Amino acid sequence: MQFTSAATNDSFMLAPSHYRHNEIVALDRAYINYAKFEELTERGVVYVTKMKKNLSYEVLVDCMHQNPQGMMEFREQVVVFRKDGINHIARIITYVDFKKGKSPKLISLLTNDFDMPLETIVAIYRRRWQIESLFKQIKQNFPLRYFYGESANAIKIQIWVTLIANMLLFVLHCKLKKTLEPLGTFHKSAHRSDVLPQSRKAPQSA
Repeated sequence: MQFTSAATNDSFMLAPSHYRHNEIVALDRAYINYAKFEELTERGVVYVTKMKKNLSYEVLVDCMHQNPQGMMEFREQVVVFRKDGINHIARIITYVDFKKGKSPKLISLLTNDFDMPLETIVAIYRRRWQIESLFKQIKQNFPLRYFYGESANAIKIQIWVTLIANMLLFVLHCKLKKTLEPLGTFHKSAHRSDVLPQSRKAPQSA
């Protein structure tokens, strides 16, 4: 985790020098930069990001993967982006995203990896949303309205303490959930026995 001032644009994290060979980075679609993508590729760093609309590219390979019902499961394309003398070859993976309570929609991901299975690329990008969920959770449970110290070190300590407290709450929640699950099962079984039809009772002798 890296801390920066509010005025610092987080696009600096796209700099290839921040990553090592064989590392994987999941990026927001706002960071589309072919020159940086090419540098990452040359360094052996894998990136996965969401496609922007209306990007210009040439399709080299186009393949459709269908499920047993004949519906599209994945669409895999190998493309080349040409801009300012840069020819960046990448892989576009399109899949149908299903979310509870929402209509299915097509999601297109861009990556420079050509070896990992399609499902793995999708899973990598979905892991990025766990970070977003963590930030939302922290804002709800520990709103950092003000800091107890003004130095950079004091602010970092307060943020780390907040993260640790949030982690402890998560562990406690998981333990309580495991403890209460058997009680919930017993309650359901007892409730079912209470509502058995009266006709199932043994007939009384005259």
